Amino acid sequence: MGGTARLVGGLRVIEAGSGPPLVLLHGGGSGAEVFRSLIDRLADQAQCIAPDLRGFGGSRGQDIAPDHAQWALDVVALLDALGIGRAALLGWSMGAVVAINAASRWPGRVSRLFLLGAPDPARQPDLAGMLAANDCWLGLDDEARVLADREAVMAGLGEPARDDAGLVDELVAARAATPAEARCDLLRAMAVGRPDLRQALPAITCPVHLLVGDRDTISPELSARAIAALVSGASVDILPGCGHYPANEKPEAVASIIQRYLGGSERA
Repeated sequence: MGGTARLVGGLRVIEAGSGPPLVLLHGGGSGAEVFRSLIDRLADQAQCIAPDLRGFGGSRGQDIAPDHAQWALDVVALLDALGIGRAALLGWSMGAVVAINAASRWPGRVSRLFLLGAPDPARQPDLAGMLAANDCWLGLDDEARVLADREAVMAGLGEPARDDAGLVDELVAARAATPAEARCDLLRAMAVGRPDLRQALPAITCPVHLLVGDRDTISPELSARAIAALVSGASVDILPGCGHYPANEKPEAVASIIQRYLGGSERA
């Protein structure tokens, strides 16, 4: 289910399917495993490639530390390693920032962008708040850490999905794939040096498609609309009853939207 995993250039990568290449980039509290359900629905029409970003999950231990510039560079290096000239990128949450950065820096390598739960381009991460919350989490015992992660996941889900215990367990496990000792450094990497999206977005030349849940309280519809205002011809699809985890809460709907555009030459 959801492809097979191997190491490619030091990154753990899940691969499945054939067709136009699609690189799926996860958010900050997870890894490539969050895309398994979506990959199942796309593999008959796309070559799905989902890496654990540097520092996350199975992509730890490299000599070069993770940061936004390196994450974007890793995307291009992954395409090179796989012999792919151009690919569509799907970025969720922090992964959307990585996708935007890669598309603005290497426009010839990115054919299309799908941005799920993308952050407000005018807001910068609150590093102090993130580190304070992480310090509190580190002070908990193992059982309490799991409960805290569960609460964090449920806060990001739309109300219908909160009752899906299997889905919640899956997302909590994805958070746990990155060890506790790595979280502080990754939080700093996510917050420090994040590209100014207000400058990066207008430089994007490929079609851009935004998907956002109407119950996403982390990156709401207003964030998607703000991004769309900075990119010529960007489309916005609203997912009813969905929170901040579209690929997991509404995989059928997300797959249908991606299939509508993937491989096409039109902007919308």
